[in-house]
Amino acid sequence: MSIKIKISLIMAVLVVLVLVLFSSILYFSQSRVIYAQERLRHATIAESLAQVAEESLLSGDDFSLINYTFKLTKNSALVAAYVFDGQKYLSHTNKQLVRIVVATPQEFSGPDDETISKEIIVGGNRYLVRTVFSKKIVTVVMRSALDRIFLEILKVSLVVFLISMVTAYFFALSLVAPVLKLSLAAREVGKGDLSVEMETSVPDGGGDEMETLKRDFNSMVARLRQLDEMKKDFVSSVTHELKSPLSAVESYVDLLSTGFVRAQGKADAGMKQTLAEWIGDVAYIQQNTRRLFAFINDLLDTAKMERGAFGIKKSKVEMAELITQAIRVFSLKAESLGVKLDTEASLVRLPAMMVDGERVKQVLLNLISNALKYTRPGGRITVSAEMVDDLRLTFLCKRHQPSGAGGAQASYALICVSDTGVGIPAGDLERVFGKFEQVKTSGYLVKGAKGVGLGLYIAKSIVEAHGGDIWVESAEGAGSRFYFALPRE
Repeated sequence: MSIKIKISLIMAVLVVLVLVLFSSILYFSQSRVIYAQERLRHATIAESLAQVAEESLLSGDDFSLINYTFKLTKNSALVAAYVFDGQKYLSHTNKQLVRIVVATPQEFSGPDDETISKEIIVGGNRYLVRTVFSKKIVTVVMRSALDRIFLEILKVSLVVFLISMVTAYFFALSLVAPVLKLSLAAREVGKGDLSVEMETSVPDGGGDEMETLKRDFNSMVARLRQLDEMKKDFVSSVTHELKSPLSAVESYVDLLSTGFVRAQGKADAGMKQTLAEWIGDVAYIQQNTRRLFAFINDLLDTAKMERGAFGIKKSKVEMAELITQAIRVFSLKAESLGVKLDTEASLVRLPAMMVDGERVKQVLLNLISNALKYTRPGGRITVSAEMVDDLRLTFLCKRHQPSGAGGAQASYALICVSDTGVGIPAGDLERVFGKFEQVKTSGYLVKGAKGVGLGLYIAKSIVEAHGGDIWVESAEGAGSRFYFALPRE
């Protein structure tokens, strides 16, 4: 679960708790207010009846008292109301009981009803004014009023909750957005891009913790750039220093080999056997010297590419002939390994192109060499080529950016080196073109000397220097297909 969702959920829970607490307090306070208002209304009705009775008795107008008392029946909670002079009802909500002589006033209230009684004295006589209210009806009225209040509280709470959730989401987004940017920047740094830098809105020493984190991140990247420059300088210096003595070693080894071969022709039978062994040892030294030269050249090329000093020299090159030459280099080795290495007939249709022939050949040699390493005996390696347009290349390579002109015209040479080897795990497809990256094969021993992981990085740099694209399609156990496309100029 992301931090953004966690913050939103926490704030939602807090909002719900606050709403529940506030709503509960409001609901119960309103219930007490409604109850107090109802009691006050009942007391007001009883007091009004007493005043009307007193005025009517003073004026001798019984009719107005009777009408007023009867009108009180409009109050749904009123059970009974009357004025009793000690012998009869002077007025009553039940007109049939008016002026009925009784010894004592009848009880109209139940055990749960509310009775309000008041005595008034007019002309020296005592009169009983009594009102009776049904608590059940009062409860129903209060409950109806509270239900309406609850519904209003619920509506307001829902609106407040929705507004709070939207506010919480954007608040969480504002908190998480810098973290996400920092995470993306760290990911780019992890991929080797040391040009990444976080923007800070306040000067050094100011701002919140996030601004401090951004400044620390920028300081870390700056230090990594310094270390990277030191590493590049070191690699470049070491490789240059190694190249001169290694050239001398190679020259002396070649002289030794030539001398041993000449001496072998003049030596006796016993010495010829010894010289043959020495020639074999010298050949082994020559082989490893060439490997070391290739490694040093790769390091030098990598250093140039990192510094932006890597250049290509374009000339008109027959692509079909270039591919044929690259295949010819590995034909004997493929035959000795029991792997079939061939091309498709589509090569003859390739036109001449303006490319750096040696560099493109280096790409081909690297791809074919890798295919030989990872293809089992009895397998097959095929080099194919075709001319494609922008639309076709965009469909094949998702990273390709169309030129926007001549989309229907064939303008790229698409070359593919496919094999039936062990394939590449899905998790390694994105990093095979990185520096010093090597694919771990499952249960298969790679043939030949294992490289250091610079070949595909150099191949990618050469292709991109031409303005082209390079990519791979593979599945573990199902072989691989390395594609690179070069623009026709």
